[in-house]
Amino acid sequence: MRTIGIILAFALGAFWGVVFAQVARNRGRATIRLIRRITASPESIITLVSQVERESEIIPFVRSVYILSQGHNWVRYRVTLGLVFSLAQVVYRKSWDKEKRFIQWRSESGSLRLAHSGRITFSPTSEGWLMRLSTEYAFRTPVIGWLLTALAQVPLALALWIWLRRLASNERRERRP
Repeated sequence: MRTIGIILAFALGAFWGVVFAQVARNRGRATIRLIRRITASPESIITLVSQVERESEIIPFVRSVYILSQGHNWVRYRVTLGLVFSLAQVVYRKSWDKEKRFIQWRSESGSLRLAHSGRITFSPTSEGWLMRLSTEYAFRTPVIGWLLTALAQVPLALALWIWLRRLASNERRERRP
């Protein structure tokens, strides 16, 4: 039993060592890239993503959304993040183009000085579409920003992976008669 504990502790230490090294190598920034095959049209996914008021339903750790302003193909909104209680608030600007098949976002301000930007693009395949997400983030908080950036990588990657999965399943649900 003790051997298993030592192996587990070593594996976790090695894992976090790699995460911290990646953040240090990227000057305090972390990058996440995910790919998901979908059968839905990019336009239907873009329509779902443009409904930012639904983010609390489909993105883990999003507790609430408040729309500040919006236009034809963009929205500016405030997100409250957290699990049991609110940890941070971030103002995002999200834009999209159904013809060019992309969605992009960037943070404008917020607590913990989170700098976050990302993009989703769509590529046709013989079996449907590939939805590619690429995002970069960093906490610009003095002294502990690099630590927050490293510690947030796994939960953020998991939340984004769940978001892509839910987008695909929500689209399928809404297509049913």
